[in-house]
Amino acid sequence: MSGKLFFAGIEGGASSTKIGIYDENCKELISIVGKGTNHWQIGIPECIQRIRQLVNEALSKTDDIRLFSIGLSLSGGDDSESRRKIQEEVDKCKFCDNEVYVSCDTVGSLASIIGLEKGIVLISGTGSNCELIDPNGTNIRCGGWGQFIGDEGSAFWIAHRVIKIVFDHTDNLKPSVHSIERSWDAIKSFFSIQDKMGLLKHFYGEFNKPFFASFCIKVAELANDGDQLCKEVFEEAGQLLGMHVKAVVSSSQEVNEIKVVCVGSVFYSWNLLKSGFVKELKRSSLKKVTLLRPTVHACVGAAILGSHKAGYNWNPNLENNSKMLYEYLDA
Repeated sequence: MSGKLFFAGIEGGASSTKIGIYDENCKELISIVGKGTNHWQIGIPECIQRIRQLVNEALSKTDDIRLFSIGLSLSGGDDSESRRKIQEEVDKCKFCDNEVYVSCDTVGSLASIIGLEKGIVLISGTGSNCELIDPNGTNIRCGGWGQFIGDEGSAFWIAHRVIKIVFDHTDNLKPSVHSIERSWDAIKSFFSIQDKMGLLKHFYGEFNKPFFASFCIKVAELANDGDQLCKEVFEEAGQLLGMHVKAVVSSSQEVNEIKVVCVGSVFYSWNLLKSGFVKELKRSSLKKVTLLRPTVHACVGAAILGSHKAGYNWNPNLENNSKMLYEYLDA
């Protein structure tokens, strides 16, 4: 067995989970994608089982190495009791030489891009979340409460918003100011239904959040093709995401400049989010906001956090781990 140190990081989302194994120079030895591990959706036992399977599969594909540490950055990992249970069970597997480190998804995402510096992680994927993370202070969170309470600006929210507008219009409850024709055709095609009653199974017995949220892709296609209803929903989503950033900053000590790590597939449609987002920033005290898009997955950040928890100061070069999405400067 090699005398080098090896670090593993796991990024667990609602739709999928990734593991990366790295050497001391941050060279990725293996990367594997598995099923989602949000324990609020699948339960802690299933979450742990999927993590075990993913680590075992990754180790089976590497040469004879021993992991120094493992860091887990998990969607739904905000609850300390759940993190403790997951850590205890994964520790029993003896995958590494030290205790497993478990954090929520926002922490790992930030560490991948700016290490242990102060910054904001804004997530808009299947769901949404926002957190200002200060290694030397208290983290401040806005959102991340799931589809019943939050998820504003996420793919789920966008999909749900369009469907709600269509339902309200056809029920004559609240007529839409824009044509619903193209959105309604897209809904029927995507969900393979003929009428509104056909959607009920997707609301209840067969509800699948990642699948439901993936309708957002069709909404984006329509918006980019000029559909006014879908364009307006994306603008509103951008405004809600901007409100998340404003909320965590206003709850902190005076902050004039901040870096925001933007995570999630909805940011592929930044051109549709931008106007609403910027509109909200103009209502804040922020003078400079740099939006960064990761070019690596949060496994890197999870691995960094795991190594530091284990007492090893592993600080790989992070310069190439992101690209600028947008820079806001208050005129």
